[in-house]
Amino acid sequence: MEEEQLKLITLDRLDEKWWPEARRIYHQSFEHGRKPDGIIKQMFDRKLSFLHVVVDQSAVAAMAITGKAENGKR
Repeated sequence: MEEEQLKLITLDRLDEKWWPEARRIYHQSFEHGRKPDGIIKQMFDRKLSFLHVVVDQSAVAAMAITGKAENGKR
């Protein structure tokens, strides 16, 4: 039996390869109260965030957006 391999990828941009599927998961998970796509884009344009995706084979299985600490002081 082959062991399942998951891969964690962290990006400092809304990558064209991973963001569309991560966005779908984000919208599905947070139907109400999520940040608008324009705000998410601005967060990445201003280098304030990271996109984390967990990939199972070639599909996004999970995602997270995290804030970036300025000089590690936040």
